Amino acid sequence: MSNKNKTPWYKDIKTIIAIVSVVVMPIITIILGPYVKDWIERTPPTPDFKISITPVGGETSQDSKIQTMVNIEHAHRRSQYKYDVYLTAEEYPPGTEITFLPIGEPRIPYSSTMTMEVGSDVPEGQYTIKIIGIGGDEKEHTCRYILNVMQISVTEETTKEEVAEEVTEETTKLIDITKEEGLILFSSDREGNREIYTMNADGSGLTNLTNNPAYDDYPAWSKYSRKIAFTSDRDGNHEIYVMNADGSGQIRLTDNPAYDSDSAFSPDGRKIAFTSDRDGNNEIYVMNVDGSGQTNMTNNLADDYRPAFSPDGEKIAFTSNSFGYSEEKGNYDIYIMNTDGTGQTRVTNNPEHDYLPIWSPDGSKIAFVNNSEIFVMNANGSEQKRLTNNQIYDSCPTWLPDGSKIAFVSARDKNYEIYVMNADGSEQTNLTNNPACDSMPVWQCETAK
Repeated sequence: MSNKNKTPWYKDIKTIIAIVSVVVMPIITIILGPYVKDWIERTPPTPDFKISITPVGGETSQDSKIQTMVNIEHAHRRSQYKYDVYLTAEEYPPGTEITFLPIGEPRIPYSSTMTMEVGSDVPEGQYTIKIIGIGGDEKEHTCRYILNVMQISVTEETTKEEVAEEVTEETTKLIDITKEEGLILFSSDREGNREIYTMNADGSGLTNLTNNPAYDDYPAWSKYSRKIAFTSDRDGNHEIYVMNADGSGQIRLTDNPAYDSDSAFSPDGRKIAFTSDRDGNNEIYVMNVDGSGQTNMTNNLADDYRPAFSPDGEKIAFTSNSFGYSEEKGNYDIYIMNTDGTGQTRVTNNPEHDYLPIWSPDGSKIAFVNNSEIFVMNANGSEQKRLTNNQIYDSCPTWLPDGSKIAFVSARDKNYEIYVMNADGSEQTNLTNNPACDSMPVWQCETAK
C-alpha cells in the first residue's frame, strides 16, 4: 500500500494538538504553576460584606469594661453575601479580654455586641483595636476601634460601701413607674446565653421565660399580651416561635433554612409580620398566627426588615434601603406600606440611617433610631424630634400603652441596659442595672379586662 498521499504528522492539526496536550502543557504547568499559585494567594479576594462600629471609639478606666456595636452588612445591594460571618479581634493591649455576642450569625446583616474587659495592669493610653469579620468562604473585612484607657483615679478606688451608697441614691431617683404600667418584655444574656425575660415597669420581678440553651431573641407581644413571638436557633437556624405569656407551650411557626426574625403581631392578633431572607435578600413577610400563609409583602431587591403594625392594623412601618437602589449599598430609611404590600412610601430622608420604627399607641407618631439616637416624628415623617443626646448607642424604642413613656436600649453605662424616659425625652432612667447585655424591650400591650 502506498504512503505517498499520507499527510506528514507536523502538518496534521489533530496530531499537533495531541502532542501539545500530552507533552507541552505539562511542562508549562510545571514551570509556571508555582508562580500562578503564588499570584492567586497574594491577591486578596474582594469581600462581599463589610463591617463597621458604632461608636468607633470610647474610653474606660483600668479594671473595667466598655461595649460597642459591630455591624455586619452586605457590601453591595445586588451581591448578597450567603456565608456565615464570624468576628474576632487583634492588636488589643495585653490584659484585655474581648468577646462578641453573638460571635457570628448564619446570615447578614446583623449586629454584635463587642465587650472589652480592661485589666488593672493595662497601661494608660490610646489603643487601636483591629476588628476582623471572617466569612464562611474565608473572605475578610476589617475595621478599627479607638480605645482610650485611663488610670484608676482615687475617686474610683472608693470602698464597696461607698459604691453601694451611690447605687442606692441613684435608685431612689427612679421616676414614678408603677406595676400598673405593665410588664416589659426583653432579651438578655445575664444567665450565659440569650434568653427572653419579663420584668415590671420599675425593673423588678425579673422572669426568664425561655430557659433554653439556644439563642432566643427579638420578642413581641400579641393582643392582650396572651402570646409572645420570638426568634430562636434551637432547631439549627433562626426561626419564628410562639409561646404563652408565662413561657409555656413553645411552638415553632416557620421551618426553612433561611433566617426568619423580627416578628410583630397585628393588633387583632391574627397575623404576624416578620423578616426573612428566604428569597435571597431580607424581605417583609406576613403569616397567619398559626404559621400558615407565609407571604412576601415587599418583593424587591433591597434590604427590608423590622416590620411594625400600626395600631389600626391598616399599615406596616419598616426599615428599607430601596430608594435609589443601585449596586452600591444605600441609606436606610423608614417606610410605610399597606398590609397587603401596596403603597410603599418613604417617610424619612436623612443623611444617616433611620431604622427600627415603632408606632405610638394612638398611631399619630413613630419613634425610630437615627445615628444611634432615639427620635420621634409624626406618622407622615414630619416634625422629627430628637429625644436622646449621647455620644453612645441608644436604640430599640418601645411605647408604654398610654403613650406617656418610651423604653429603649442604651450603652451609656458601658454595657447595654434597658432605660425608660418620658415621651418628650425627659427623665431617662436605667431599669436593669447589671453587667449583662439587655436589649430588645417591648412594653406589654393592653391586657384583657
